Amino acid sequence: MTRVEPPRRADDPRESDVAQAERLFALAERDGAVRLPDLLAVDLCALGVGGQVLVDGPVLATWAGLDADARARLAVQALSGLAMRGLLDPPDEQAAGDTAETVSLRLRAPLSMILAARTRPTLLAVCTVPGQQQYAEPRLYGVGDAASPVRALVCEQATRDRVEFGTGERVELTDQQAVERAGELNQVFRFALFSPHRAGRVLAFWAAAPVAAPNGQDPGSPPPRVVEVYRNTEGTGLVRDRVQVQAGGGTMAVEVTRADGARQAAAHQDQDGLAALLAGIVEVGG
Repeated sequence: MTRVEPPRRADDPRESDVAQAERLFALAERDGAVRLPDLLAVDLCALGVGGQVLVDGPVLATWAGLDADARARLAVQALSGLAMRGLLDPPDEQAAGDTAETVSLRLRAPLSMILAARTRPTLLAVCTVPGQQQYAEPRLYGVGDAASPVRALVCEQATRDRVEFGTGERVELTDQQAVERAGELNQVFRFALFSPHRAGRVLAFWAAAPVAAPNGQDPGSPPPRVVEVYRNTEGTGLVRDRVQVQAGGGTMAVEVTRADGARQAAAHQDQDGLAALLAGIVEVGG
């Protein structure tokens, strides 16, 4: 098992790591979005699936189905690849020769940001289409501190791409192939760091996209798209805001269920209005 070290506070000796993380936050605030490194499913597994808030089910099944030796071998290969990309520092010689089950690794800021988001998010936004199998819906994880719990959001999106082990060749699958080959450890996951404003626009863009009606259903009545935003609140625990969007024509019917259970009647909004609504929810809970 690999133990990775969390991001450090400003009073930590590794001041350069904190400075790099602050630079990412500043760029997201200034530009709206910062590209973070792509990762393979095997990379995410090697970094430790146990502590991550969301893990792709088929990927987890594939990883769990391997024997311990195979997992250890793949983890070493994955972590070595991340070190070659400059995303983490390889363990020193003493740690590398240690027979302990855990090894401490120092992550560089971009990878540390991703892992912190996936293990200790201050907020989680999940996109779904009820009744449909999905593989590429965005997930957003809030990152911040006590003073500002959602300074930015890490967006994760599974892709149809695969990187062939051995050759490094990147291959794009069709939608159907991606569904059939779910769980492959060479699947590429794309990451970016968004400001809350940009996150609202990204979620609204996804929610406004047309949805094909499942076989046997009226094509004129496609299923809605749903954005659910979860956060832990002091004294209440886990709460959820739910936004259901039914696209149609130039406007969308938007129905909101607040964290306190209050339900707002469906209102018609354009994409900009929906983006503002979602940005408010992810930034301060609406």
